[in-house]
Amino acid sequence: MRNYLILLTFFVSSLVFAGCDDSSTTGQALVAYTMYGTGTGTTDFVSGDGWDIHLDEARLAFGPVEFCAHVPTFEIKDSMTGCGVVMGQLSVAGVIDALDVQEQELGTVQGIEGQIHSVSYDMGVSWPSTQASPKTVTDALDGFSVRVSGTATKDGSEVPFVFEVTVTPPNQGLFAVRGIPADGSVTQETSSVVVSTDPVQWLRYVDWQKVKDMYDGTTPVTCSEGSTLYNSVYYGITVGRPVNFEWR
Repeated sequence: MRNYLILLTFFVSSLVFAGCDDSSTTGQALVAYTMYGTGTGTTDFVSGDGWDIHLDEARLAFGPVEFCAHVPTFEIKDSMTGCGVVMGQLSVAGVIDALDVQEQELGTVQGIEGQIHSVSYDMGVSWPSTQASPKTVTDALDGFSVRVSGTATKDGSEVPFVFEVTVTPPNQGLFAVRGIPADGSVTQETSSVVVSTDPVQWLRYVDWQKVKDMYDGTTPVTCSEGSTLYNSVYYGITVGRPVNFEWR
């Protein structure tokens, strides 16, 4: 699946060198545009269970990415792994500072013109079909997919926390997050796609009273892989729409 665009590029290039124009192929011209990441800038919010949360850091590793023509149906027969025509790919990973509203460059998307209906992506850890095991694409977060830290305060209790979670694709050749609906019409005039994310959404499943119960009075609360706390952050950054896309 991930090699499709490479083959397509070679095929179209061969036709061009043979003296053919785009109208003699699929009619979908090759395009390249920049991907940016941005956050909401939210540093303080109140959780659903009444805790005042202050964030000191909220960073998300993002990429590689694959944009698809496939329209998600959410039916049982829809495996959510099919892409149809690959409309674009970002082969690298960058880090989004979700406390920064400024656009942060993540890399260049290589693709073709047309309508994008869905997207699949990794969060700094990839498992290509050619690899026997997952690999880290960026070391910016020391191999983690997300790092979020700060303090939770309620009724005189102040609890520091540092949550670090790694999101690994479930199997060889698959993305970590697959078949998410997207709506982008890409043309030769498309200059960029902006990926926005909100750290409040990352933490929406956290039970802050349980976080308080874990606090020893000195060391910030962390989450160990497989724990309820770890899973609550994991699902917060993978379930629903933790990121949004806007083409310009």
